[in-house]
Amino acid sequence: MDYDSIKMDYKSISNKFENLENNKVIQNFVAQANSRYLLFSVGELEDNFPNYTENLDSRCLSIAFNYLHIGLKLYYLERTSESVEAFEKAANILEYIYNYDKCELDLKE
Repeated sequence: MDYDSIKMDYKSISNKFENLENNKVIQNFVAQANSRYLLFSVGELEDNFPNYTENLDSRCLSIAFNYLHIGLKLYYLERTSESVEAFEKAANILEYIYNYDKCELDLKE
């Protein structure tokens, strides 16, 4: 890969990251997942939960995969600190959807 194509690839990946960060719908899904995670964490009764977006987990999983993809691309381009930011975003989202007491995912498969 030559320097110009690496530079163009960086610009493309950087734009994708910014688009994720600035997309209000995407950020709303992440905020909903975080909210639900916090409510589960403090032991709130599910009857008191707000009505979350349908298929929130699968939507957030897709968002997390996008952040992971961006993080890997940035790491490949030796943009370590930027890749860490994308990896942390993905990790937070995965925590929100898979790390709570009522999680339905069976990790013992």
